[in-house]
Amino acid sequence: LRRFRRETGKLHVLFSINMLIEGLHVEGVDAAMFLRRTESYVVALQQLGRCLKAGSDRHPVVLDFVNNLSGRSVYEAMSRELVYHPAIRAPKSFKGFMEFEVTGFLSDIRARVDDMLAELDAWPVMYERLIEYKEREGRWPQAAEGKLGNWCNTQRIARKKGTLSEDYISQLDRIGFEWEVQDSRWMQYYEELKVFMSVEHRCPKRGENKLNIWCNTQRQAWKKGLLSEERTRLLDSIGFRWEQDLDSLWTENWQQVLAYYRKHEHWPKSQEGRLGAWCNTQRRSRKQGVLSLVRIRQMDAEGFIWTVDEKWQENYEMLKRFYTENQRWPTARENKLGSWCFVQRRSMKKGELSPERRELLERIGFPWSLK
Repeated sequence: LRRFRRETGKLHVLFSINMLIEGLHVEGVDAAMFLRRTESYVVALQQLGRCLKAGSDRHPVVLDFVNNLSGRSVYEAMSRELVYHPAIRAPKSFKGFMEFEVTGFLSDIRARVDDMLAELDAWPVMYERLIEYKEREGRWPQAAEGKLGNWCNTQRIARKKGTLSEDYISQLDRIGFEWEVQDSRWMQYYEELKVFMSVEHRCPKRGENKLNIWCNTQRQAWKKGLLSEERTRLLDSIGFRWEQDLDSLWTENWQQVLAYYRKHEHWPKSQEGRLGAWCNTQRRSRKQGVLSLVRIRQMDAEGFIWTVDEKWQENYEMLKRFYTENQRWPTARENKLGSWCFVQRRSMKKGELSPERRELLERIGFPWSLK
């Protein structure tokens, strides 16, 4: 403030944030500029007071760049003061209220600048920026990457609507601009896939990540003839496989199911996620006669349970663990497992036990009669 007061140059400016709101007076201020928006009309009036002085003949200029003084509350406060002060006894030094003339000059300037910007043709500028971006990044900008990405999408939309001039279309064609890549998410997944394949040298597998779902969507669109030539060309350029190796996929899932079984000592249940759902699909395929004999034998060799009665399966797995740990079979009175064994023997005698369950019990050496 001392330096500001001592300054003798023709123009000197003091920038302040929340420092000159109240309680400080600076002599010789000819103008006040509002550069930051404030919601408080009290603060706005206090800031205005920095260029005012009672009894001064100066005519300060107020430049309100952010419309702090245009709010209704500011004028309401000033109106209340005009009504309030005549009703009280004013001091001898009181010379009246200072009046302000609002010219609206800044709003005129802003309107003129907007008109000038509208008259300028920004297309060539953005076109040159696009060329520079492509040379630098080796790809086209995505919509989420700022103004240039949005501008590209605007050109694609305008061309579809028939509102883009032939000259602009020709210029964009000349640099190989991709018209069909409207969805920035598509390009994002494509870039992720390109990185994945460069590292793994293969396409993503099922359940590995979201990329696999995206890849399957592209395969389906390609089979239906809905995938554009540009997108097909982009995927071909990175060695994308259009046909899935279903045999490899089945084997991969089966190996995961086996790993689960060896770790938990029971087959995945339907409520236990993707592997449980896959097991149910195999059971359903076997019932419908669409599961190959080779796969059925492969699963039988590992003791896969085809029945969907998960409670029975749970008891069966408990029985296997009991025998492994105790080297004997539970008696009927020993625990619930013994009662379950009794029910299986009785069902066997009555001919009510399914061949599948009989085979599973005989596979672990279950005795049908107790000596």
